[in-house]
Amino acid sequence: MVKQTKKKAISSAIVFGSFLTLGLASALLFAPIIKTNADSSANVKVKAIINPVVSLALNSNTMEFNITPTSAGAFNSQSVIATVDTNSTGGYELFFSAEDNTTTMTSLTSESTIASDFTGTVTSSTMANNKWGYSLNATNYSKIPTLSAPTKIKDLDHFPSSAEKNTTVNIATKVDTSLPSGTYTKNVVFSAIAHDTPLETMQSFNCSSLVMHETTTLKDSRDGNTYTVTKLLDGNCWMTQNLKIANKTIDSTDSDMTSGSFTIPASDATAFGSYGTPAMVTDSTYGGYYNFAAATAGSYSAAAPMGTPSYSSSICPKGWKLPTGSYQGNTNPSDASTILALYPSAALIQDEPALQKTGYVSYSTKAFVDKGTEGKYYTSRVSAVDIDMDDNIENTISTISSTANSSGSDARNGHPIRCVAK
Repeated sequence: MVKQTKKKAISSAIVFGSFLTLGLASALLFAPIIKTNADSSANVKVKAIINPVVSLALNSNTMEFNITPTSAGAFNSQSVIATVDTNSTGGYELFFSAEDNTTTMTSLTSESTIASDFTGTVTSSTMANNKWGYSLNATNYSKIPTLSAPTKIKDLDHFPSSAEKNTTVNIATKVDTSLPSGTYTKNVVFSAIAHDTPLETMQSFNCSSLVMHETTTLKDSRDGNTYTVTKLLDGNCWMTQNLKIANKTIDSTDSDMTSGSFTIPASDATAFGSYGTPAMVTDSTYGGYYNFAAATAGSYSAAAPMGTPSYSSSICPKGWKLPTGSYQGNTNPSDASTILALYPSAALIQDEPALQKTGYVSYSTKAFVDKGTEGKYYTSRVSAVDIDMDDNIENTISTISSTANSSGSDARNGHPIRCVAK
């Protein structure tokens, strides 16, 4: 009965459905034909983040010395191999120490000990009697470190090769006939730590790897400083923190330079004052402030008239550039003016682009001016993005003047830098 009832229900539904289909077909005979574009697509970026793991194994859990002492001292050594396996592309660290803060081997049957208390390194011939130590080269032996101060015996900054997974440690002792016979023991400890996966460098970064509004953290290979970068509404990737490199020699292999090398000066506010002498100063909150000679890696050497073409070199990392600059009266689009148009309020531009009211360093007073009220950022021209003190963003590029009595900022002053990747 159950099967028959179910079968009937299904049959009724089919007849009813056919009736609806015929009715719809009839209606379509008199309906107008409307063409629509129903195509649509959407992308989703999928990321798999693989965390680093590490394991440690020893080729033996027991090291046994069988020594017949002599009056002059009998030396004996054994080795143990520590094998570290990790998937970390940042490598690993391997540490070695005693199991606690006591480094003597103690007798199981008496109060006698074999100490590890010498300074420096010793060899098999210079090791004192009734001492013990360890070596990484089977020649030069050091005292056993304590647990509170372990010795780092390997430090890799890359994915280990098969050979780099293994570390051989030699442990040796030298005893004479004054030491009572018996068994002397002490545990030693190996410990391994996987490094975090290293950050991608700014120099190897490809802006196309980010989707709109996505943020990532990159490392500048020149000095190890890290920066957050975001793909903004103009389709470019912008640093959302100010550049802070200082006191480094850079060249075309790691920096936005066409040729040669340039030494970014050390932080020194008193160095500001000349158009052609590079100067910079660092601030713990806002990063680096550079005059235009420093910002352009020394290629700007004198006062330049308004509208000077963009400079092709800068102290940005390789693959990054100063934002394209404009100047007063020039309405041609540029990275900087587009950003101001796309983020037309102080609240917006201090959010995703994260431009800050850094103030600037005055070349005349050698001091910070207008911190917290305005901020100007260098572009590839003698110009800077301006955030007014009244919290309204100017939708133009304020010209950095080439003469001291002109309006706008002066190229001798210190301003922060935001680099852009296309």
